[in-house]
Amino acid sequence: MCRKSVWQTASSNICMLMKHKEDPAYNELLNKIAESFEFANDLAKQASLQYEMELHQIITGKITDEKVIENLLDRMLDFAFHPDVLEQFKSLCRYYLNINPSATVHYIQAYREMWNS
Repeated sequence: MCRKSVWQTASSNICMLMKHKEDPAYNELLNKIAESFEFANDLAKQASLQYEMELHQIITGKITDEKVIENLLDRMLDFAFHPDVLEQFKSLCRYYLNINPSATVHYIQAYREMWNS
């Protein structure tokens, strides 16, 4: 089952709210917020495609360069609200755990703080 992202859920909720208000300014504001959520979700999908290639290169190439791995983890954190990126983030954390356990814990904690999960 495909889980809806936080952004997709928020966007859907905003659209429902828009149907319940008659104030045009309110509807315009909610519409702009919904568009922002949709834009962020689209960016996350694009990022996921890029990250997939980099993740594959790291894992199949058995790359252990911490700077390379942490650079990708840092970028993934920005889009970890999206289910595809979150799965990639988890995969890279599992891989990185054998290389640098303490740094991996740091990234997991950063995810939890950023996305409250």
